[in-house]
Amino acid sequence: MCLHNQFFKLTIVFLGFCLCFLSCTKDSENDYEMNNQNFVTIASSNNNFKILANEIAKTKGRAEIVTAYGNEMERAYSILQLDIKSLADSKGWYLPETTDLMLQHKRYLNALNDADPLDFDRKFAQIMVASHQELVAHFEIGARDDGVRDTNLRRLAATKLPLLKTYLQRAAELREALN
Repeated sequence: MCLHNQFFKLTIVFLGFCLCFLSCTKDSENDYEMNNQNFVTIASSNNNFKILANEIAKTKGRAEIVTAYGNEMERAYSILQLDIKSLADSKGWYLPETTDLMLQHKRYLNALNDADPLDFDRKFAQIMVASHQELVAHFEIGARDDGVRDTNLRRLAATKLPLLKTYLQRAAELREALN
């Protein structure tokens, strides 16, 4: 009888471990911080904003460091956008048009368009810091194991994160130099 009770208890423990393991696996979009499409949409909007912001900086920027930063950033974010587009196309995800920005990015763009030319450079630097902070946080979430479901998208987020952090740091240095 004692052997039978021990077997029963071991079976219960084993089933408990199995249930725990099964409940810990990620098998639906609900098990992740955000779905793949949301990640792509937000990242794309932020990238496109940065590209469009540089177009404004080319005409309104007064300091050479602003236009140099903007040009370099435009090249980097154009490449990032192509990487996202390539992955989105292969997965069947919708990629918004270049001018189809999310509300926050439209506000940033409007603020740059409306900025007084004498204050444009500082405004540009401030907005670049804020938009990079948002993008870095977004990619940090996407790179986590529970960030997005698609492993290729998670890998893209993880590999691009150092570049984004570099541009955030440079935006912060730009803001400091202009204050």
